Amino acid sequence: MIVQRFLPRALPPALAPLMELALDLRALTGGLPGVYHVEAEATDVDWRRDSALVTVTDLALVAKRQPDGLLVWVVSLLDGQPVEGAMVESWSYNGQRL
Repeated sequence: MIVQRFLPRALPPALAPLMELALDLRALTGGLPGVYHVEAEATDVDWRRDSALVTVTDLALVAKRQPDGLLVWVVSLLDGQPVEGAMVESWSYNGQRL
């Protein structure tokens, strides 16, 4: 499902040209996990924009390099325990499944 929501926020010009801003994604996502495209845009100057893909999840990958490959498993960020039945896929930079 694709949902588009906007959270307009005016910022004082004194913070320009470089600033840091914390964004509470719970206000936009309802706390639901997923991958979100977040974009910030200046309204007073042309072509000032930045964006990022942000993943909201309670899962983490743990990886251990071995001489013959890589061992990867999924853990819960809530308790650090392995997640039973989690599936992991590996993809190359050009979009091919490894």
